[in-house]
Amino acid sequence: MTPRRKFFKNAQWKVTRYGLECRTTGYDIQARTLGHLRGQLPEWPLHMAEKNWVDVRLFVDAFRAAIDLHHVALDAAALDKSCARAIAFGDYRELHDAACDRIVEEQNIGAVPGSNIRCYNAVELLRLCDLADAQLAAAGIHPPEGWLS
Repeated sequence: MTPRRKFFKNAQWKVTRYGLECRTTGYDIQARTLGHLRGQLPEWPLHMAEKNWVDVRLFVDAFRAAIDLHHVALDAAALDKSCARAIAFGDYRELHDAACDRIVEEQNIGAVPGSNIRCYNAVELLRLCDLADAQLAAAGIHPPEGWLS
């Protein structure tokens, strides 16, 4: 009898025979792409850190399990650097998003009269990001290297 291969799952991600799949959205990553690089660093942790629906720490745990289970060879130092940068981006993004939400409420930005909907144009979004960055910086919280607001 062949032992069953153990697969990984957490609250947001699961490792499958296919690769890596988000349990809440169905977003999937094919196993054959797990080793893709952005420069010298593994691509996927950095890419997923850019998405506001991703819990980066959960993704990093699942990504590490996926590369192990799918036998993807990555440089250990590059993997550690990519994962650490992704976590830093995710942590800052959460703070940045919370600051943006506070500013939107305080300044009533993008309010559509008679509705709960908010509508922004590009100039308002850039201004909002600048205000959030300034508020965080005033609190001693600075964006990680490579952060683009």
